[in-house]
Amino acid sequence: MPASIILTFTVQQGNTMNTRLGAINVPPATLFVIPTVFQLVVLVVYDRFIVPIPAQKECKIRVNEMTLWGSRLHVNICRE
Repeated sequence: MPASIILTFTVQQGNTMNTRLGAINVPPATLFVIPTVFQLVVLVVYDRFIVPIPAQKECKIRVNEMTLWGSRLHVNICRE
């Protein structure tokens, strides 16, 4: 799905729901930030901690660039 459709849907959905988070009122136009930040955090954790594990343990199985691209593509497809 294009990002414009996702953003429009998020804003429309946010207009119909209660966007209060305790004492904070979250504007509907900023609701798309939550999954975006979560995805960025997961990407950093993956690249910094999960990918180096085989190299640290000196495994015979090495993670090459094509494997990384394939796994990222798979995660992105399954996310939608």
